[in-house]
Amino acid sequence: MCIICSELAGSEHWSEQAVAGVADHGRATVRRRMGEVVRRVVGTVGLDGGLAGTGVGYALSNRKGRTELVGGMEEAWMAAERLSGRRLDPLDEELLVDLLGGRS
Repeated sequence: MCIICSELAGSEHWSEQAVAGVADHGRATVRRRMGEVVRRVVGTVGLDGGLAGTGVGYALSNRKGRTELVGGMEEAWMAAERLSGRRLDPLDEELLVDLLGGRS
């Protein structure tokens, strides 16, 4: 399924609700928060990322000009590994501390 069709279907990855914190946040708020998480996660491997300009999915790019558009966090993770040539570790201590706002 393409990103646009996926978005129209309204399927949400479990991580979008986890980042939202509560189920009654609007979809736009959840997407903004997820865009920030994507930006912070892919930044650890030297990539730029966040919400796609269309507001559908996320855009990730390396500093050589290669960009990938993805529909959700799981796809963003895999694209980040492809674009960076590095494996992302979801249990990396520095990443977790950053995502928790400096709390350990």
